[in-house]
Formats: sequence, structure tokens, C-alpha cells
Amino acid sequence: ALNQAAIDVLETRIQAGTDDSRVYLLQADTYLRIGLPLMAQERYEEAVTYAQAAGQQELQAESHWGLGDVAAGQTEYADAIEHLQAAQMLYQDLGDLEQVEDLQTRIDRLSIEVLPS
Repeated sequence: ALNQAAIDVLETRIQAGTDDSRVYLLQADTYLRIGLPLMAQERYEEAVTYAQAAGQQELQAESHWGLGDVAAGQTEYADAIEHLQAAQMLYQDLGDLEQVEDLQTRIDRLSIEVLPS
């Protein structure tokens, strides 16, 4: 019920025409958490667009990370790696080495999935 309430509040903001990438990112995270990856993917993509326009590198990184998680969940490992690497580069630019290392671990795990047998 709380997740649905959050989605509804965020959707009201989106329908009102917000360009605040955080609204899209929060809604995407909620959709992913409740098992609606395609809806999450759409919102993550919008979050990336708005974050890029606003020059918000951290929100871009978080959105790419979310897109990577969605793609990995759909066994689209090459797409997942691409998004995780984009997030990793943004975190590198921000100097957040902990996130860079966490992403590298995920990328390494996914890379095993795309290697030919």
C-alpha cells in the first residue's frame, strides 16, 4: 500500500509536467522494488534524460545503475554492462571510488554471463 501511495504521488508530479529527475528516479526505484521492471525502465530512461539536461552526474549514475539492474534482470547482460559502465564512469568523475568498486564487481559477475561457452 505504501509503495502504491508513493507511485501515485510521484505520478501526480510527473503528470503535472515536472522535469525533476529525482521524481522519475524515485518512481523507477519503486517500480523495480515491486517487480515492474518495464515500467521502471521507462522512468529510469526519463530520469537519465532530465539528469543529463540538468548536469546532475550523480542522478545520471543512479539512473544508469537502475537501467543496468533492469537489463540484468531480463538477462540482457550486454545492455546491463553498458549501463553499469556508464554509471561507473560518472561515479569515477565524481570521485566516488566505493561506488566504482561496487559497480566493477557487478560488471565482472555479468561479464561471465556474456562470455561464449
